[in-house]
Amino acid sequence: SKNYDRSKILWAFQRNLKLSKKYDTPVVISSGANDIYGIKAPGDLRGFLNTVADPLYSKKIIETTSKIIDYRLYLKNKNVLMPGLEIVEE
Repeated sequence: SKNYDRSKILWAFQRNLKLSKKYDTPVVISSGANDIYGIKAPGDLRGFLNTVADPLYSKKIIETTSKIIDYRLYLKNKNVLMPGLEIVEE
């Protein structure tokens, strides 16, 4: 992108993060890689988030992805019939 376009994209990203923090909505950040060469390390993504948001909120955003994965793995347990309904044996 050109420099002006790049600055507008960063401004919009920062605005969206402010809105998501204000309304407490979950945010997931991804590199959007189409191939193996576009994959970014989590530290690189966190560094980018630290530049456009405060460090505590960027930590929360990074943790959101692992929480989603943990929840999905929990739903695949055999004792979970559907979200909120599970079989408990004593």
